[in-house]
Amino acid sequence: MATENLYSHVVAWLKILLPLAALGILSSVVFFARESEDIRTIPFVTEAESEDTPGPRLNQPEFVGITGDGSAITLRAEQVTPIENNTELLSAETISGTIQSEDGRVIETEAIEGTFDLAASLATLLGQVQVRTSDGITFEAEGFEARLDASEARSDGPVQGEAPFGRFEAGAMELTQSETRGNLLVFKNGVKLVYTPGQK
Repeated sequence: MATENLYSHVVAWLKILLPLAALGILSSVVFFARESEDIRTIPFVTEAESEDTPGPRLNQPEFVGITGDGSAITLRAEQVTPIENNTELLSAETISGTIQSEDGRVIETEAIEGTFDLAASLATLLGQVQVRTSDGITFEAEGFEARLDASEARSDGPVQGEAPFGRFEAGAMELTQSETRGNLLVFKNGVKLVYTPGQK
């Protein structure tokens, strides 16, 4: 009789505790799901949180990726803002970028403004773009468009700069991937070179 009473009490308590435990597990699942959702929206500061710049924005983001040919691409900006509330199409300010090929060659870029089209894997730098390479080439280009998924970039505007062999001007430039020479800068459309003997 005592055993039956104990059994009845245990069953009665389990009927209470098990639903409570299940409710606790369910609550934790819902809590974490909501927390993850909030985390995705944290970087974008809303209009209510800033009077200087209306609308959502992302401060000091960094985009990092590896292209199909093995080059590492890094893009940074002081601030990005979704264009027409599209979080895959961003307007960016104070941009810097780096492309490092597998052979160690580095190309660095800087621009005042531009756009990042994440859906098309394309970065467009506007205005005068500063470009430097690890082998001593520096130049300015009028606009610069770079793929985010391949070692490909181009400028269809005037280009002028300096290299270890002297000064040069060109109507356009392209960055392509060579199987034997890695990332390759090609200047074209009316190239002018002022060769400086002995310059390093």
